[in-house]
Order: sequence, then C-alpha cells, then structure tokens
Amino acid sequence: TVHLKRFFDSGRRKFCLLIDEAHNLVERAREMYSAELIKEDILAAKQVLKQENREAEELSKENAVSVMNENDAVRAANRSRLEASRARERAAAALEACNKALLKIRRECDDFQVWDGCGEVITAAERFCGVYEEVSKDLKLSAQNAAVVRDVYFAARHFVNMHDEMEDDYEIYSNYTPERHFRFRLQCMDPSRKSSE
Repeated sequence: TVHLKRFFDSGRRKFCLLIDEAHNLVERAREMYSAELIKEDILAAKQVLKQENREAEELSKENAVSVMNENDAVRAANRSRLEASRARERAAAALEACNKALLKIRRECDDFQVWDGCGEVITAAERFCGVYEEVSKDLKLSAQNAAVVRDVYFAARHFVNMHDEMEDDYEIYSNYTPERHFRFRLQCMDPSRKSSE
C-alpha cells in the first residue's frame, strides 16, 4: 500500500485500482486477524530446549577435565553456558505452562468445543512471551532449534495480541487439525471492524 500511495496522492491523474481475487479478501482478513496455539508445536519447542540443555550438560562433563586448568576464557565460556542453560530452563517452564493449559482444555474437548474465554491459556501464553522476550538473546540454540522456538513465540505473540483486541466479532474454539494436532483458536468472524482501523 505504501508503494501505491505515491501514485494515488500525486493528484496528476485519475486512477482505478483493480483487485484480482477480491472474492478472497474477506477470508484473508479473517485469517489475518485470527490466531491459534497448537499444543504439539508448543511441546516440540519445549523438547528442543530440554534437548539443547542435555547436550550442553554432556559437553560440560566432557570439558570438566579442563576445569583444573581454568583460565579467564574458560570461566567466561562456562558462565555463558550456565546463562544459556538457565534461559532455556525458564523458556521451557513457560512452554510447559502453556502445554498444561492446553492439555486441560483438550481433556474437555471430544472433537470441537466452543469456549466463553481463554482461561489459563492466555495467562500462560503471555508468560511465555514475556520470558522469551527477556531471555531470547541468551538461549544460544542451533539455527534449526531457534527457528522452532521462535515460530512458537510468534504464534503466541499473535495470539496474545489478537486476544487483547478481541470483541464480540470473535469466536473461541478448540478442535483438531487435519494432522490431528490439538489447537485452541481465536477466530475472527467479522474482520470489518479491524480492517477499517
């Protein structure tokens, strides 16, 4: 839209904007303003953090021999590993809270369930977002594992943002994806309010 604005604001010519696939705009807007948390994604991110900590512990045991000859560089590396381990533990604990909140809901949901509110899920998602924003620079994950955790963070952040702006034009429900993954969804039913902002 920024690129088009300069043409329409020029005042020199009259323009007509033709939108291809306009029949999809409402559905695209609904999707853009909807958000979901998928339990299996949260669990995978938690497992990635735990696995990285296990690997770091094994490396620390292997390097324990060099502790006798510890110099400043070794102490700094050990301090950095300890900070990363603590950061991963905090993020994993926050993800476990999300997982437990979703598990509680899943136990009450056979296949599809409409909910009045988000209950513990929103509190857990907000907590994870806060922890991740605080410790993300200290996690020291491999690129692939960092992407797994970051994707869950972006989903949780979007979920929290949409929850904060949610009004009567939303439905909250839980169900299973085609892959049989459990999801808790904030579904925007009417995007006109948000689109006009």
